[in-house]
Amino acid sequence: LPTRKGFFTMATGRLDAQNDNIKRASIVIDAYSRISKEIYEDKMLSIYGIEEESLSIIAENNSKNVLNIKALPFSNDREQIFQALSEQTMFSMPSLHEGFGLTGLEAISMNIPLAISVNSGLYEMLENFDLKAYIYKLELSGDNESDSEKIYKAMYEIHCNKEKWRIKAKTLKDKLLENTTWKKLGKTIVESLLSKKQESYFPIKNEKELECFKKSNILDNQELLRQYVFIEYKKILDR
Repeated sequence: LPTRKGFFTMATGRLDAQNDNIKRASIVIDAYSRISKEIYEDKMLSIYGIEEESLSIIAENNSKNVLNIKALPFSNDREQIFQALSEQTMFSMPSLHEGFGLTGLEAISMNIPLAISVNSGLYEMLENFDLKAYIYKLELSGDNESDSEKIYKAMYEIHCNKEKWRIKAKTLKDKLLENTTWKKLGKTIVESLLSKKQESYFPIKNEKELECFKKSNILDNQELLRQYVFIEYKKILDR
């Protein structure tokens, strides 16, 4: 598997208090600011969902460090996020609460190593399929200092052992494809979201986002999975 030199990592989230308390983008930035001092190769942190003006806040809070951070504002063009994912050394999903984590599944489809919170539907799905050994598990408490340390350790481990984690990522995708049908996988995604019983967790809330999701690239653009999950989400919206 080809491995890009340097360290390139990605997360999602915004820096306003309401969103950051869930997505934890700020602690990813904190962890990245630490590891960037130890990496002399090219490096970049991309955050999908924040606006360019948020970078000034990051610069003020890290005035002593030169950080390469790229803002990727939310877009309905899924090709943008697929392209960004394809360039990453790893993808971090340190949410305290996550309905499912579709971007994490998209990262799996592209053989990108994952560091994900146990408090997510995606982790629950991988655990149910006995595949959690192929991701870096984040057991987060909500304490920013200790959680930042855990994400830093995840970054350090994956950066220092890129080839091992790329093989794990490829194996995870292969095993996921071997061990489940598209219908079962789609059903697992929907059931995971429904089990949260909170509408705020659903990543798709209107027809425009549904159309965007239908065009997504989950596990090599499998039409059956997209249609199945689309139909189930439509049922949710029609209730």
